[in-house]
Amino acid sequence: QYILRDLLSGSDAANHAINRYAEQYAIVSKPDGHYRIVLMKIDRYRAFVRGNDLPSRSVIQFGIMNIAGELCSERFVTETVDTGEENGLALLISMEREPEGMARAEWESFLSPVADAVCSAFGFGMSFIVSRDCVGLHELHIAFREAKDFAFCRVFRGGGTVILADEVRFSDQEYVYPAAREGVLVDALVSGNAAKAKEVLTSILQDTEKHPYPVINLAVARLALLFSTLAKERQKSGHFQRLAQVNDEILAATSLDDATVTHFLRAIDEIAETTDEKRSSRHADLIARVNRMIEETYGDPNCSVETIAQRIGMSSAHIGRIYKSNTMRSISESIFLFRMKSARLMLREKRRLSVSAIAEKVGFTSSSYFSKTFRKEHGMTPNEFRSREAVGGGAAEGAAEGAGSEAIDGGAAEDGMTVGGDAANTEGAAGAVSTVGTEGAASYQE
Repeated sequence: QYILRDLLSGSDAANHAINRYAEQYAIVSKPDGHYRIVLMKIDRYRAFVRGNDLPSRSVIQFGIMNIAGELCSERFVTETVDTGEENGLALLISMEREPEGMARAEWESFLSPVADAVCSAFGFGMSFIVSRDCVGLHELHIAFREAKDFAFCRVFRGGGTVILADEVRFSDQEYVYPAAREGVLVDALVSGNAAKAKEVLTSILQDTEKHPYPVINLAVARLALLFSTLAKERQKSGHFQRLAQVNDEILAATSLDDATVTHFLRAIDEIAETTDEKRSSRHADLIARVNRMIEETYGDPNCSVETIAQRIGMSSAHIGRIYKSNTMRSISESIFLFRMKSARLMLREKRRLSVSAIAEKVGFTSSSYFSKTFRKEHGMTPNEFRSREAVGGGAAEGAAEGAGSEAIDGGAAEDGMTVGGDAANTEGAAGAVSTVGTEGAASYQE
């Protein structure tokens, strides 16, 4: 193994080793012969490392070398090499029987039994990178370095692939990092749009496929810095534990492989999730503020989406959209429901107040319109409600609730009249769904 490693690394000891062991090892018996190096890469290598301790990995890698050596030696003089690098198994093949080389179909047919046997024995896939033809052992280290650079193509072609160095062609055009698309990526990440972020990330990475490896590493490094910066911002917002590991993994991304892409995609999901949580928290606070304002100003006939939005300092369209998407009803419907709830409470408990006075207290400028609206919502006039409440001891109230009107806070006691006034009432604001009398709500005009 030391001799073969020296050959692949281009060590000064390689020439001495060739001369010394030429008769002992058939693979180096012809210093000027034709050779190919085949890198054998375990697909999803990070998962392989996580699932196996170091002794187990060593045993498995030794098994892969035995399988590959035995199968490939049936056709060519072959030596297996543990290069000592991460995921660094290789085959050194003497091509004297095929000096003109082999077509892709022949290489795939030659290497597929190895992949099948490894999968059957250990349960994971293999990819292969075949170097260019080397004429002479002195060129092996150059071909080895090139083959390692071409290994990144697995990211674009998927696992279980055979990559031929002879087929890899780089673009003649100078690579320009897509700064504009990076901006789109940032916008998608900040807004929590994971699907769009993944689409843009994939396109940025795919653009590097036809360029030399140093260009790809530069793009990966820039993306790693971008993701790390965003992850750190989320950590400052209280998501340190969840994003710290992702950040470390991203910062370690100095090259492009399947693990690097996995780290990027995981970071997108984590950043999007924390963005959703942050947005949900902000929305819950906003909805609680709106509910408190409704409680404080529902008696004002001018209480509306516009007046509430003006007090908060947001556009009525924006605040209305957030409120409805989280509560499943509009702010106007909530104002109407609170007015109806307050009217029922006053009709039941403040019997000395006239219907006209109650109408005014709950924000109606016309008692006749209030009576009409109340009847449409509850199936009875305010006076009928009051009479039945007095006779039935609350039966009318239950009937009214059954008709479709609920408290704005999703069912708080009528005598509490607290809408978003404390944690108990606002906790579920972001996700509350109340069944409302939509016909009555629609008939209410601000």
